[in-house]
Amino acid sequence: IQTSNTFLFHRKWGGSGVLVEANPALIETLRQVRSRDRVVHRAVVPAGFPSLVELSIARHAELSSVDGAHLASFGRFGDVVAVATVPTATLDELLAADFRTGLDLLSIDIEGLDLQVLRDATLPVRPAFVVAEPSRQHRADARLALADAMRAHGYDELARTEHNLIYAD
Repeated sequence: IQTSNTFLFHRKWGGSGVLVEANPALIETLRQVRSRDRVVHRAVVPAGFPSLVELSIARHAELSSVDGAHLASFGRFGDVVAVATVPTATLDELLAADFRTGLDLLSIDIEGLDLQVLRDATLPVRPAFVVAEPSRQHRADARLALADAMRAHGYDELARTEHNLIYAD
């Protein structure tokens, strides 16, 4: 709830969608607080990843990642407290399976893999808006690299927040 880009849409305006969460410890809680949403237990990964990956669960759960270097970029906040084996899906697989009729907003926060996932995607379904986290603490040129990837898909930067970039089709 605290760091969710979509919780306000759910709570205030009755929005619904698909939440993809890798951390198995969060699945039931998400199902309770996001009752109109479908919660999918997967790690979103770039093309070529295996069907199961090891998720390093950080002390601060929102930092959990399959990318160890990304976790390390947070110093002690990225300390790993558990590891879970998690099924995977690419962004294209999720879009094709769950959004055949389209979607308005795609919010991506994959802790270090956002750029690679977006670069690899073909976007078989085009969201009207995409929110992505460039992870600047992990990669100095992340904002520019993410902008290049989104431009290659035909999206323009619409706005920025402290942590996210927002693109429009």
